[in-house]
Amino acid sequence: MKQDNIPMRLLPLSLLFCAGVLSAVAASAPKAAAETRSAAVRENCEPQTITADSVVRFIEAFYARYVFGPEDPTEAIRRHCSPDLQRQLRESYGYDGDGYAVWAFRTGLQDGPEARSEVTAVTPSGDGYYRVEFIDMGRTGSRVLKISVPEGTLMIDAIK
Repeated sequence: MKQDNIPMRLLPLSLLFCAGVLSAVAASAPKAAAETRSAAVRENCEPQTITADSVVRFIEAFYARYVFGPEDPTEAIRRHCSPDLQRQLRESYGYDGDGYAVWAFRTGLQDGPEARSEVTAVTPSGDGYYRVEFIDMGRTGSRVLKISVPEGTLMIDAIK
């Protein structure tokens, strides 16, 4: 007996094939979405024209990728933190080996009541200072970052 021109003995194989294709598409969809988000964040970390809005996007992207996100912050800190701030972050690290005290960008609390961590607002304060408000593991916090633009690269000079 045939159904839609597929012999019944082949129907289970065709269903298996379709299920495999669907699962492959479903498995690649989050990866493709993540790659698209990553490309957008990378673009926001390296704006072409420096404006207050592009600095806000840079700070949001920096926090999303390196402070709260899963990416290793080492290269971003070397590229986007001033040598003086890098030194301060290395000295504050306090563990064996090389590393940076990335927690200086956060509340400093060990744990919170939930997993949610995100920037809620970035506000220019004048003279290169930006107030960053965030939720860190369910707890509200804020930092003030001093941003400069030496040679066209956004640089974090200080964290308060």
